[in-house]
This record gives sequence, C-alpha cells and structure tokens, in this order.
Amino acid sequence: MPDLVTAKDLLVGIAAALAAGLSIWTFLQSPAKKNAEELAKFIAEIFGPFRKAVGEDIKFLDTAIDDTKARVTSMEAIITQLPDKDSIHRLALQLEQMNTKIAGMAATSEATQRTAGRVEQFLLEQGRK
Repeated sequence: MPDLVTAKDLLVGIAAALAAGLSIWTFLQSPAKKNAEELAKFIAEIFGPFRKAVGEDIKFLDTAIDDTKARVTSMEAIITQLPDKDSIHRLALQLEQMNTKIAGMAATSEATQRTAGRVEQFLLEQGRK
C-alpha cells in the first residue's frame, strides 16, 4: 500500500510539472506576441513618414507655448504695477479736493485782480491831478 501512495504522489507531481511546463510553453509560443510584433511593424509602416512631421509640429508648438508663457509673464508684471481700484478711488478724491481748492484760488485771484485794477486806476487819477 505504501508503494501505491508513493506512486500516486509521484504521478500527481509529474502531472503538475507537465501542466506547468505546457502552460509556459503555450505562453511563450502564444500568437498574441507575434500579433503584437506584426501590429508594431504595421503601425511603423503606416505612420513612419508622419513621425518627422509630427515631431516638427511638436517643436513648433513647444516654441509657441514658450513664447506665450513669456508674454503672459511680462503682462502679469505690467499688471501688478498698475494701480488697483482703491488707489484710483483715492486719486479721484484727491483730484476733486484739488479742483475745489483751485476754484477757490481762482475766485480769490479774480478779487485780487479787481482790487489791483481799482488801486491802479486810483493811482493814475492821483497822478493826473
């Protein structure tokens, strides 16, 4: 009986080894690998001439993107130097105050001019007498 159990175990081991070997052999000889190689060759034949053109287009696009990035960066630098809404509002208020002061100075200047004219007229009249 021990010989039969040993023989049975031996046969099971051999069967497992054969099954594993056949699985490996089938995988290595698989048509999928050949199909993948043929597909790669087919794609290379079809798209090969376009690769150079596509490469040049990509270089052109990279250059255009770099130029655009540089332009955007320079525009951002300019925009950060511009005054914001609050600064513009403060400037508008200050201009309004200055206009009010200038209007007051203009009125004072006109009164001074009239007074100077009267004094001049008086002096001319005094000089004639």
